[in-house]
Amino acid sequence: MSSSRYYHAPSGKQYIVPETLFPWFSEQAGGEPERALIEWIRENYVHPDYGFVDIGAHIGTYSLSFHDQAREVVAFEPALANYHRLCGGIALAGASSKIRAVHTALSDHTGFSQLRIPSEDGVLSTLESWLPHAPPGVPIEK
Repeated sequence: MSSSRYYHAPSGKQYIVPETLFPWFSEQAGGEPERALIEWIRENYVHPDYGFVDIGAHIGTYSLSFHDQAREVVAFEPALANYHRLCGGIALAGASSKIRAVHTALSDHTGFSQLRIPSEDGVLSTLESWLPHAPPGVPIEK
């Protein structure tokens, strides 16, 4: 697993960020990645009566942004290192009662697959060939 650093965003949110992504996080406009998209989603789709599903949650940027406005958040992250960072970010935010992190991939079938992780920070990970019964690999849920 690549090393990680704590990142304190201007909004007060805290993230556990892969070392390789730290400069990218700190150089974003306003100090938070995808800020404009997050605000658009919040204004158009996040509501206290509905849950929010974060598929490929990475380190929890969306989950941590919406947990205080959504009924609940379920964050799916198949890459183990990023799943640990996600869980750490949830704990730092005191959001364990609102965000449920799930270490699995989502697909149109259930089974196991190899997770192709092209970089140390886990960005752009993809599932490789499907293995219906034989680990090792990441679990897949339908």
